[in-house]
Amino acid sequence: MVAPRPALAALKETGNRFLAARRFDEAASVYEEAALLSEIPRGGLCVRLARAHLEAGRPEEAAAWLMPVVDTAPSFRTWASAARILDRCPPETWPRVRRRLRVALVGTWTTSAFGAMLRLAAARLGLALEIYEPDFGQYFNATLDPGSALHAWEPEAVVLAPDQRALGLKPFSDAPEADAEAAVARWSAVWQALRARSAPIIIQHGFATSGGDPLGHYAAGLAGARRTIVARVNRLLAERATTEDVGFLNVQALAGRLGAEAWFDDRGWYMAKMPYGPDALPLLARHTAAVLAARIGFSRRCLVLDLDNTLWGGVIGDDGVEGITLGGNAIGEAYADFQLALKELRGRGILLAACSKNDEAVARAAFREHPEMVLREEDFAAFVVNWQPKSDNLRSVAARLDLGLDSLAFFDDNPYERAEVRRALPEVDVPILPEDPTGYRRAIEQYPYFEPSAFTASDRARAEQYRARAEALTLRASAGSLADYQASLDMRASFGRVDPLNMSRVVQLINKTNQFNLTTRRRNAAELERLLGRPGAHGIWARLRDRFADHGLIAVAIGIERDDPAGRVLEIDTLLMSCRVLGRGVEDAVVGELARIALAAGCSRIEGVHVPTGRNGMVAELYARLGLAEIERAPDGTVRWAGPAEPLTRPEVPIEINWTEA
Repeated sequence: MVAPRPALAALKETGNRFLAARRFDEAASVYEEAALLSEIPRGGLCVRLARAHLEAGRPEEAAAWLMPVVDTAPSFRTWASAARILDRCPPETWPRVRRRLRVALVGTWTTSAFGAMLRLAAARLGLALEIYEPDFGQYFNATLDPGSALHAWEPEAVVLAPDQRALGLKPFSDAPEADAEAAVARWSAVWQALRARSAPIIIQHGFATSGGDPLGHYAAGLAGARRTIVARVNRLLAERATTEDVGFLNVQALAGRLGAEAWFDDRGWYMAKMPYGPDALPLLARHTAAVLAARIGFSRRCLVLDLDNTLWGGVIGDDGVEGITLGGNAIGEAYADFQLALKELRGRGILLAACSKNDEAVARAAFREHPEMVLREEDFAAFVVNWQPKSDNLRSVAARLDLGLDSLAFFDDNPYERAEVRRALPEVDVPILPEDPTGYRRAIEQYPYFEPSAFTASDRARAEQYRARAEALTLRASAGSLADYQASLDMRASFGRVDPLNMSRVVQLINKTNQFNLTTRRRNAAELERLLGRPGAHGIWARLRDRFADHGLIAVAIGIERDDPAGRVLEIDTLLMSCRVLGRGVEDAVVGELARIALAAGCSRIEGVHVPTGRNGMVAELYARLGLAEIERAPDGTVRWAGPAEPLTRPEVPIEINWTEA
């Protein structure tokens, strides 16, 4: 007979005794046994585990146990403890760090506790932040003065965190529009100052209002009421942020989610100049980190969904189409509403994929035949339904869509399946779904890691473009040769110069393209504008249309003229392309157009470089295939290539090319 496992409380109590006695190895062992009793341990247990491992000399294990705190623990105390432990773990011991970033945090309130939590929340997303905070009360001095210590520190990103008191608004205004415009001009002036000499990523917090109003509920209908003006300031500031490549955080929405009583803390303000309640800071940190990660291109791009008891109630293979729960009653309406939220998510550019243990024909029948089905087969960019492990099928989804595993989020009602994917594929994000399906829609709407950095026509059409790509791959399989396949696509490419009209999409591609990207040089809009403003700089984009779809703006190239002893050279600074149009020869056409620009500018040679990143190996030999010769190889694997421009102007690809002039 197997002895019963000790209860969670007993294990935690034993672990606490070992921890207090500084018997750290034994404490970690007992805590890990307790952790096995739940799918993801609660934040407090994760913190104890992290402390035990750190004190035992294992910072890697300590840092790994701190990451679940971001998603499972809403309390200030737990986050603060986790942040202190993380501060003792060197960033090189953190799990899956993808980028280190120097961030200036500038607030009109005491931000030290928030800064530590922001570092924790960012670590969860693969960002190792080094944070600089100017002295209290120096919001405008630090940002507007080019000689300030903040400017000298040269941050790569700046988080601007004012609070509503700093607006200085009166309870009522006779000129509300002018007051709102003046406030927006005042706060956005900081952006121009920060980008006068460099081009940091900027994240701007909006304003949340607290307290009552002298006019009570009547104030809601008055344009001059303070709350109305604050709402206008937020809207105008967010609109300006969109046009000036600034990330905007809707603090008012977060305050509404938590509730005003918990979000604001008057005592904290008077005692420590902390306007927000303790439990507001973790939520603020988590969403600030999500917006910052989106500006770098780290957002999730595809939602992979189980079917049974996730998109509908019941098991389609057992219950049949007529027996599943969808619409018609309270639980059925919850599933239908969840599907509607997914449809809305698809409409803003997030790919949907199905991953289910089922017979494929049976699963497809549900989408074709059930009268209450909101989603249809064509809404899925990939449909992988079989009896293989979910982790294997998630690899298949990523391969079919040419996405990295770190672009996927996986939603499944089954804790076993979620745990299997977490174990096998730690790059995939696997949140816990509520046990009650009436909470599914809220869970997806509050999931922060689909945060976009922009929203363009290409984003709206992305799902259709990926589906068209799948159809094109089917055609390729039936074509007699690659040349026959390419010719059958009836491809037409449009080229143009990078300008303000397409800047948002170009910056988006630069910051999220990983595989077909020769140098992976990330730039925000201000940095790109500064680069293209230099004499001899050329930035071009390409759109592609074929018989299946208009794929939108899918490639970007930047060339820089320079003098060389062998003659004028156009160096390819950036060359990248969306993987959804691979295998069509578009890259040949793009390099060909750069070569034409080079010759017109008096450059007889083209040079390009491949900087290996671990994810762009697919283009390591691109320049060799195009006929360029290797001229330099660095110890880190970076290879420089060069060759005459003229032969590149005649790419042998069946693509009709035209130019769109500004």
